[in-house]
Amino acid sequence: NILSWCLRLQGKLAEAIQLVTTCLGSWKQSLPPLHLHVALAVGLLGVCLMQTGRLEEAEGRFREALDIHRKSLQENHPHIADLLYHLGACLHRRGKDEEAQKLLQEAAKIQSFSLPQNHPYKIFTLTLWA
Repeated sequence: NILSWCLRLQGKLAEAIQLVTTCLGSWKQSLPPLHLHVALAVGLLGVCLMQTGRLEEAEGRFREALDIHRKSLQENHPHIADLLYHLGACLHRRGKDEEAQKLLQEAAKIQSFSLPQNHPYKIFTLTLWA
């Protein structure tokens, strides 16, 4: 998963998608369905897909990862806020602004409880929401 993230940061999105998909297949077979690694890999796949313009697929992955996190983490966990942000950004790019705004507001609310005052994620969320 770390290698997939590094590939994504280098702009090697096709390689990142292939690697995270392979890891995800293994993890879904060997780990419990609500395992953190599964949710993080699904979310990373969503980010890679969104960056390649495959927005409908990305939306599905973000919703899947969010569902896992909501079932396995506390409601104000930063991972939930992160997925809400990414899903909101994806929906915004798809022109679904009303739903995107609701998700970004929820992400900002969680971030206000779970992250330090000047954390950059708070700034990103508020900038997209504005």
